[in-house]
Amino acid sequence: MAHLGQTYHAQDLPESSNDFDPIPAGWYEAKIKATEVKATNSGNGNYIAIQFEILGPAHNGRRVFMNINIRNQSLKAEEIGLQQLNSLISSVGLTSITDSDELLNCEMQIKVAIKAAKDGYDARNEVKAFKALERGYSSTPYQQPPSPPAQEQSSAQQYYEQSNSAGPDFSKPEPSPLYTEQAPSGDVPPWRR
Repeated sequence: MAHLGQTYHAQDLPESSNDFDPIPAGWYEAKIKATEVKATNSGNGNYIAIQFEILGPAHNGRRVFMNINIRNQSLKAEEIGLQQLNSLISSVGLTSITDSDELLNCEMQIKVAIKAAKDGYDARNEVKAFKALERGYSSTPYQQPPSPPAQEQSSAQQYYEQSNSAGPDFSKPEPSPLYTEQAPSGDVPPWRR
């Protein structure tokens, strides 16, 4: 028996959303939230188990999952898995990885499909493809740089206008005083004045 430290009342606890239905098929922005290298059921191979968090345009916060074979007895399964890994790391702007944790928090677009219910399993989502975010490669969320306040913009504009209206006129170069002819004054040569 383990004491909980307080009494929990069902009416005071949040209800579960029970939102386990697959999200609609389509392209979504997503972030990799977890990765783990696991052994295949046969024990003769490995795969990367990946958890994605949907960022938008809808179903924000939902999770979808994918396994990518990296070593498998079936050469075809391994080839498909390595192609998927290539597509994934390319979509986030990487050229290579040596640890699955290098993918954590990377963002990309994922193509989600729905695998129909079969053999007693409910319908579920599958990740079918990857592509780079349309805003460019990113391993961190994109943030729009803040625009300067309107007052600063007008001050900058005023400075620009003042400096251009009152500034020197460079359209006609003036002769340099070093090369102008001057009448000699006394015994001092013109270059020493």
